[in-house]
Amino acid sequence: MSEHQSAGVEDGPTRVVAVIPVHDGEDRVGATVAAASALPGVERVVVVDDASADASAEAARAAGAEVVVLEVNRGKAGAVRAGIERCGDADVVLLLDADLGATAAGAEPLLGPVRDGEADMTIGVLPGAGRKGGFGLVKRLSAGGIRRACGFEAVAPLSGQRAVRRAVLDDLGPCERFGLEVALTIDAVRGGARVVEVDVDIDHAHTGRRLAGFRHRARQGRDIARTLWPRLTRRRTRMGLVVLLALVAVVGSLFTAPGTDVGAPVASSQVEKVVVVGVPGLGLDQVAQMPEVDRLAREGAMAATNVRTGGDEPRPWAAYATLSAGVRVDAIEAAAEAVGGDGGPVDVPDMAETRAAAGRYLTSDPGALGTSLAIAGRSTAVVSPGTLAAPGDVTGATGAALALANTGGRVDSGVIDPGVLGAGDGDLVADIVSGQLADNDVVVVDPGLTAPKVAGPTPPDDLAADEAGLAATDAVVGAVAEELPDDALLLVVGVTPPDEEWALTATVAWGAGVDVHRLSSPTARRPDLVTLTDIGPTVLDALGVERPSGMAGQALRLREGTVDRDRLDQLDDVARGREADYFRMTITFITALALLQLAAWGLLAAGRLRPRAARVVQALVLVGVAWPLATYLIRLVPVLMTLGPWTHLAPWPVAAAVAWLASRLRRHPLAPLAAVCAATAGLIVADLATGGHLQVASVLGTAPHTTYRFNGLGNVGFAVLAATSLLAVGIHVDAAPRRDEALVTGGAALAVVLVADVAPWMGADVGGILTLLPVFGLTLFALSGRRLRPRSVLVAAAGTVLGFALVLGLDLMRPDEAQTHLARFVTETVADGDLGTAVGRRWAANTRMFTQSAWTWTVLPLALAIAAAVARSRWLRERAPLGRSTRIAVLGALAAGVLGWVLNDSGVVVTAMVLIFVPAVLLVAATERVAGWVGPVPAPGDLGRPPAPTPPLASEPVAVAAGRPGAGEPSWPR
Repeated sequence: MSEHQSAGVEDGPTRVVAVIPVHDGEDRVGATVAAASALPGVERVVVVDDASADASAEAARAAGAEVVVLEVNRGKAGAVRAGIERCGDADVVLLLDADLGATAAGAEPLLGPVRDGEADMTIGVLPGAGRKGGFGLVKRLSAGGIRRACGFEAVAPLSGQRAVRRAVLDDLGPCERFGLEVALTIDAVRGGARVVEVDVDIDHAHTGRRLAGFRHRARQGRDIARTLWPRLTRRRTRMGLVVLLALVAVVGSLFTAPGTDVGAPVASSQVEKVVVVGVPGLGLDQVAQMPEVDRLAREGAMAATNVRTGGDEPRPWAAYATLSAGVRVDAIEAAAEAVGGDGGPVDVPDMAETRAAAGRYLTSDPGALGTSLAIAGRSTAVVSPGTLAAPGDVTGATGAALALANTGGRVDSGVIDPGVLGAGDGDLVADIVSGQLADNDVVVVDPGLTAPKVAGPTPPDDLAADEAGLAATDAVVGAVAEELPDDALLLVVGVTPPDEEWALTATVAWGAGVDVHRLSSPTARRPDLVTLTDIGPTVLDALGVERPSGMAGQALRLREGTVDRDRLDQLDDVARGREADYFRMTITFITALALLQLAAWGLLAAGRLRPRAARVVQALVLVGVAWPLATYLIRLVPVLMTLGPWTHLAPWPVAAAVAWLASRLRRHPLAPLAAVCAATAGLIVADLATGGHLQVASVLGTAPHTTYRFNGLGNVGFAVLAATSLLAVGIHVDAAPRRDEALVTGGAALAVVLVADVAPWMGADVGGILTLLPVFGLTLFALSGRRLRPRSVLVAAAGTVLGFALVLGLDLMRPDEAQTHLARFVTETVADGDLGTAVGRRWAANTRMFTQSAWTWTVLPLALAIAAAVARSRWLRERAPLGRSTRIAVLGALAAGVLGWVLNDSGVVVTAMVLIFVPAVLLVAATERVAGWVGPVPAPGDLGRPPAPTPPLASEPVAVAAGRPGAGEPSWPR
């Protein structure tokens, strides 16, 4: 005889307690209690009110039941567990649903076989429901799962009407909410218990084939599937499957992510000469207004252009200096003036001052293009107005001579004549250019007929002048193209945006070596997007001149297909919207979150936070944590980024909706927060695996108008990904009933995140390995239960160095145009002995961002709050009790924030993003405590654990937990 069989055959009376879980069942629970109380041998009836929003507890108490009130919904399994703990020394537990009403009197046949020692568990088989029930899909799933797991042929696998020996309940393994009955049957049979199904004359409320019924059965099926999964599979199989899925995700990204091929060079052996026409104010919209430029774009190749310079505002002279240097530089206004010409040399008198003012920690200076051409024996010429009308007058000289001047400030030849060029005679300018091109290899032309508009409304006279300037410039471009030799390449470049705000401009390639294609750049690695710093390298590449390693730009490439101008216009509009609202959006978010958290912690410290206020704080914190995810979601609908002042409000309703959905998860106090973190990390990884489109021009992504990096994962997205993945894994390991499997799942998830960040075809953030590999490695090491020691840190550091060297080596083996920014950084700095300059530039950027970034206002108050909490660590442990794994994940996220700040050049923003999530975890845990939580919601597997000693029951309800009333599942009809 088995342990279960022998347990019930004892001398003396058998004590029977009925346990009835209820949620929002006030209309029927009273009658159910009354009928159960009248059953022969039932000593007590315990009703567990699972966070009902109605008067279920009062109805049950009025019928004579002892009531246990759960303030937080735990689902059926958790409610039954709470009831069992109140059963004291009962020998048999009679489980009944709350919606049986008076028919609960028909449960008497369930007790006989158990009391007589003929069975250890009886299951009530109710009359068929006919069309009042569903289609039987969940029932068949349950019956098939039970049969496969233990061989028992269940007629009523979902029946909640059962009489069970207490010993059988004590051996129950993990189960999910509505998975209670399936788990109970399988575990009982596997444990050797005798299970008998008994026909009973019982009926319950049917949900039928209405929407509510289908929703109920969907949740039921979900919970049953989760319950069956560990009972139908082996531990090693489950772990192996998790690892396999991670590998499939990584390998699959090779096929879902866009290729790294950026196309063939624009120039070829056909090119002997290059003409660059610079057009200040040539935006994407202006191309359609210029027939000749539009024709060249259709016959050749066109792309949107990032024309950001080292200056704060768009200026033509800074643009030409940037074109020359191949890196972003600034330029003084006096550099726009050039002297000489008339077919002779052209000089920039203030070239020395211009180079000195270009910026600090530069790898290249203005004059690099002209000097490289001179060394290669190539001659240069410039055709442009060259004098300033008046100090500060941006409509004067444009500084085109800076593009080709060598480091000494000289261009080999040129024509500097404001009067002739200002007349807008296209044929005359074309003749001048042809003359210069006959004797020189590279000619830069700026007709000087357009200029960026100043901020504010454009007067009608100025608007007419702009239209006339565009028309005259278009005539010049058309005439130059008409006279262009067959071996010449023509580049028309919008060197500045149409107004004072940074925006994308147009670049058109036409002539030798170019046919109808799409223009791209290894720098941007985005279709139809190039940078101003690419123009200089393109000129050098076209003429076969080696590009100086200090130039950050890369030669332009041609890809198959035609450009989608509407998409480029949309990208520019979205980017403009992002730039216009970024400050408002971040300040609103930072201020709201900081004030909420500081106020909540202050009330907690003073002991003045009440349960209702605590629930409000939880909801608001969850909305704040969902805000980063919401910013990516609204990017899915580009028009939401172009609503002007309304754009900065768009993420909030989305964040509120996400928070509401997450709040439905109540298996663990931190389950909603973990769900938001997991969803955020999952969306970022999925986006990177499909091209990273949500990273472009999203609030927390890269800004096409101003960023240094256009593909992969930016620093802000990196911080969000690191923090959310670590916290999601830590909370999951704490809450999971099978810790070893949860650890494997967490490790696989972090491995996928690491690959998503580092892989060149996804995040392309090879440098991220220096942060993520040691932090992820040490976090998993600690989660496994091992103690961190100095040796562990040294091993992690050595592994990081080896991993970094391996990934970097593989990156360096790739073609130049396919390498990530890190490989180019190593090639262009370390190899040339410029490591100190590069490090200095990054640290200068960090310090500048710290003083200028709005995110600094997040770091300071939240850092003070965390410091105060750490200083009172005992106070924090008492008020915000976290599981060990969650504490480890919190420390890992903080470490990622600090390392990310040190190793990246975006300043405090990396740390700030981490500090959005970490205090949220602590605050949610603390508010759960204040709301009356006596411990975390027990894992479903705790249902069958031996009950803790309990005080005598009273007729009044006993609150065993606190939280959100009304949250949870409907009643449990079958």
